[in-house]
Amino acid sequence: MALSKILPASQEQYVGARNLIVNGNFAVWQRNTDSETTSTSWAYRTVDRFQINRGRYRKTSDTVDGRTVDVVQIDPASGAYHGGRGMFTKIEDYNVYDKPTVLSVYVKADAATTAEIGQLYDYGGGSTVQAGTSVNITTDWQRFEVQYSAQTFSQVAANYIVNALVDGRTYYVAMAQLETGTQVTPFEHRLFGDELARCKRYFNQIKGATGGFSHISSGVMGVYNSGNQGLLRYLFPTEMRAVPTVTFSALSTYDLEPFDTAPSAISSGGGTTKAMAFNVTDPSSRTKGFAMMLTMDQTAGYIKFDSEL
Repeated sequence: MALSKILPASQEQYVGARNLIVNGNFAVWQRNTDSETTSTSWAYRTVDRFQINRGRYRKTSDTVDGRTVDVVQIDPASGAYHGGRGMFTKIEDYNVYDKPTVLSVYVKADAATTAEIGQLYDYGGGSTVQAGTSVNITTDWQRFEVQYSAQTFSQVAANYIVNALVDGRTYYVAMAQLETGTQVTPFEHRLFGDELARCKRYFNQIKGATGGFSHISSGVMGVYNSGNQGLLRYLFPTEMRAVPTVTFSALSTYDLEPFDTAPSAISSGGGTTKAMAFNVTDPSSRTKGFAMMLTMDQTAGYIKFDSEL
C-alpha cells in the first residue's frame, strides 16, 4: 500500500495548487513579451497577473535550480525614470493570509546590488501590512524567503515580489511562490495549459492575424439583426472572474465577412462571466438573417476582455 506524506499542522495541503500565486512560473504573457514604459503608475503590461511600473520588462529564459524556466528581465531602460522599479501580484483569496504564509522567489542581477522582497499591501485599508525585506543580490541565482505572520485584510492583498530596484542595474526574477505555513517547499511547476486557464479567468484577448485565411481563426460569429446591424456572441474559453471590461482596436483593423468591408462601429452589447455580445454596424445594408463574421486581418487588431482585480 502506498504511503502518503502528512504535512505538519502549520503546513496546509493544497493538492494541485500549492503555489497560491497565479502564473508564478512567469510562463503566460498574453499582453506583451517586451514592454517599456516611463509611467510611474502600476499596471498590467506584460507578464500575466503581475503589475509593473517604469522600466523595461521582457520575457527571457535561464537555467534555475537545474531546470530551464521562464524569467522576467527588468532593465533600467532609457532615461532616469526607472528608480523604484518592481512588480507585484494581487491575491484574490486574501483570507489565505489569516494563517502564516511564506513567499519565495529566485533573483539575480547583472552586478552586485540590492532589492526589496515581499512587501504586503492591503488595498481595502490602503496601507502596508508588512514592509519589504531588503536583500543583497548577486550575479548568481539565489532563492529568497519572506515569512508572513497571520494577517487580516479588508480587501484584495497586493504581494510585492521585488521592489525598490536600483537605478542602472538589470534584474532577473524567476519562480515566485506563495504557500501556507512557515516551511518553503520546492517550486511547484504546473502545466502551461493549467496556468494559461488560470490567467484567462482574469484577462484574455482575441488577436488579429495576416496571411491566407489566418484572420478567420480570430473571427467572431453572428447574424445581421437588421439591414446594417450585426449581433455577435463570443464564448470565453474560461469563465471570467467578473463581467469583463471590453476594449477594441481601431476600426480599420477589422473586416466583416463575407462582404470584406470594415465596420463603421463596434460596441459591447453586454455580457456575463461566460460570454459577451457585440453590436457591429456595417456601412452597407444587408439582408436580415445573413451570417456575419467579425475578423481582424491585421496583427494590430484585438478585442480585449479584462476582469483583473
